[in-house]
Amino acid sequence: RDYKVTGVQTCALPIWSTLLMAKSNEIDMGLETFSGSQLVQYKSMGWTVRHSYESNDVWVPDSAHTNSPWSKLLVREAAEYAVDRETIAQKFGFGYLKAPYQIPPRDTTANDPNFALARKYDPTKAKQLLAQAGYPNGFKTSIIVWQGGNRDIAIAEQQYLLAVGIKADLQFPDSGKFTSYVGPAGSWHNALLEAPDTAQGPTGLGSVSYAVFLFGNNFSKPPEFLQALNAATSSATPDVTLIRAATNIATKDALIIPIYEVGSTRVEQPYVVCDFGHR
Repeated sequence: RDYKVTGVQTCALPIWSTLLMAKSNEIDMGLETFSGSQLVQYKSMGWTVRHSYESNDVWVPDSAHTNSPWSKLLVREAAEYAVDRETIAQKFGFGYLKAPYQIPPRDTTANDPNFALARKYDPTKAKQLLAQAGYPNGFKTSIIVWQGGNRDIAIAEQQYLLAVGIKADLQFPDSGKFTSYVGPAGSWHNALLEAPDTAQGPTGLGSVSYAVFLFGNNFSKPPEFLQALNAATSSATPDVTLIRAATNIATKDALIIPIYEVGSTRVEQPYVVCDFGHR
């Protein structure tokens, strides 16, 4: 049969409510925030699952304040080595997630299939770097998680850091409080700000240009990074080489640390024909 859409009614629902409506045949399509366990259920129901990996949840260390432990590169590197992103992707992704090690998300042209700068899980090395940085017994800090962040993953992150001596309390501010941390005037101290770092387009350039604006005054911006970013943003046409040059500097300096993939998901009955959201 042919169907003509004459109107669309939308509403914001908790993701479990959408799944329940799908199970009772009340809806034909759903736009979801990512939940691997739910996508498995949609698949088992015969629904089509379309997921776009255009964002990563990242840590943004307080690298700008010189009296913060996070101002030291060795400490930022240690934290990145401390977290097991492969296990997080496996346990929480249900086959849909991969561990991100580079700033441009998976579905962007700047994402490098031959990326060679990954700091993979190595808690022994993390402890060694902390000792070299002057923190052989670790230190106390915070993880400030945005409103849409996965709390279970945040707890896992906390445990990984604790295993190498970094004692992080978890903060889950409401949207009003979180706005005090972001934007040009945003500020936080001795903490990891956890937030989505979105591609803002198909190239992935927005992952850093957006971050420079979003992550406030606590995101250190070395001159060489700003120079590379300016070259990438002023290019007449998107240049993958220039974009990677900027994102690689941020990776080398551990200024933005990808933790797990997020993105947007559309689930739909197999009879639905829709090109919306395709990259």
